[in-house]
Amino acid sequence: MLTIPRKYIYGIAAVVFVLAAGIVYYGYWSGLQREAVYELARSEPAATSSEPAEPLAPAEVKVYLSGAVANPGVYTVQSGGRIIDVLEMAGGALGDADLERVNLAAYVSDAQQIQIPREGEELPPEASGAASAAAKLININMATAAELQALPGFGPVMSERVVDYREKNGAFEKIEDIKRVSGVGDKRFEQIEGLIAVK
Repeated sequence: MLTIPRKYIYGIAAVVFVLAAGIVYYGYWSGLQREAVYELARSEPAATSSEPAEPLAPAEVKVYLSGAVANPGVYTVQSGGRIIDVLEMAGGALGDADLERVNLAAYVSDAQQIQIPREGEELPPEASGAASAAAKLININMATAAELQALPGFGPVMSERVVDYREKNGAFEKIEDIKRVSGVGDKRFEQIEGLIAVK
């Protein structure tokens, strides 16, 4: 029968002990590291964008319809509504209304005054009515960030994006090009389509 000298048995036992101790220590150290990472992740606040969120256009807007209409007054319409929608809500135009000077398909914006002129009536230069809508279009190639804020849904952040894009990429060739600006999607474009120009 083969016998193993006692000194070899002690040596083997020592090696086994060292290996076992190393495994236990490694497991303990790995557990501490995982716990430290978990605590760090739990204590750190969630990352947030430094860029303030741009408020969306309101779901409803209020406009003041005046002039040659059956029932002038303040009307609430869905965002993206058109002048023709407000006119219908007001009971329609009077018989002497000069609708040839009104872009009935133009979009309305919050707090806008729309004046329906009578035939032969001269409107004051400062009138913000539908008759002067073409002159009031905002040129997105020339407007400052402050002027762009007059558009529905355009706050300081969105307006600055338009100016920055224009400075980096040149003038917009058509109004649809504004959709290339981050944050200006199809829905927001529909709300400003009748309020902007490139020339």
